[in-house]
Amino acid sequence: SSLRPSEDTINFSVKHLDLARRIATNDANAFEAILPSLLCEEFPFLEEVYVELWSDGFSPLPGLRPEAYNRRPIISPRLRSLTMVNAFVPFDASTLRTLRIIENGPPPDDEMLPSPEQFLAMLRSCQCLETLHLDGFIPALSVLTDVQSSCRVHLPSMTSLSLDGSRERCLA
Repeated sequence: SSLRPSEDTINFSVKHLDLARRIATNDANAFEAILPSLLCEEFPFLEEVYVELWSDGFSPLPGLRPEAYNRRPIISPRLRSLTMVNAFVPFDASTLRTLRIIENGPPPDDEMLPSPEQFLAMLRSCQCLETLHLDGFIPALSVLTDVQSSCRVHLPSMTSLSLDGSRERCLA
């Protein structure tokens, strides 16, 4: 069982966030406190982000909100690893080697996921990605099944792929 960070700890972390090489939290209050900084500051040293939030099973997932997919991405030229469990932080995927997006709560409604276009654009920007793990984060792509081959996602550095979700969504 993890301890919840104190308000002083959260405030200290937010104040020094721009110096971090790794940001990790499993506390919804801490996530809500650092999110504004993540979205408006630059992080020249940041290499890894790990966010893991949990739902009570009845409420919406605290870190998955439709507006997140349209926000400005984290500016971090060294970001190599990004893991988001029941959360989403906009990111620039051009430097990512590892991307894990996992939903372990109740299955989200499609409006809580990125649109098919946003999802495919996110994947297309992952040109250096070696490891991709998507669990429950795959939107319905049926509207894009007739797309020309030039619109397909190419991940030339991929060495490990794990998709977990409905068969239709994984095979799209």
